[in-house]
Amino acid sequence: MAERGWGRIINVASTQAHRAFGNSGAYGVAKAGITGLTRSQSEAWAPHGVTANSVTPGLVATPMTAAVLADPERAQYFRNRAHTGTLGAPSDFAAVAVFLAGPGARFVTGQNLCVDGGLSVT
Repeated sequence: MAERGWGRIINVASTQAHRAFGNSGAYGVAKAGITGLTRSQSEAWAPHGVTANSVTPGLVATPMTAAVLADPERAQYFRNRAHTGTLGAPSDFAAVAVFLAGPGARFVTGQNLCVDGGLSVT
């Protein structure tokens, strides 16, 4: 990417990079590391036309979140915490990735974009 003078790095973080979940400390630490790595990649590669950003998804129905969503109270907790009152869908993140991968994000680098329905704000 640096040789051709254009590229996009898109890392995937987690809400656990910003708020603790008591039962998954190592995962949260790893995802917090992703946000730090993103900033480091931005500083290293932006002068060569390569941007680096991370996307933090909110709660989405995936095999990894099946246990959380199997508990109706816990699933409702996350819906209530999000300003939208809903959970995310994979298409929500696809749209953000398309933006970050394209020329419209030329001046966006080193950022962590939370796509979480407002969960990270509360």
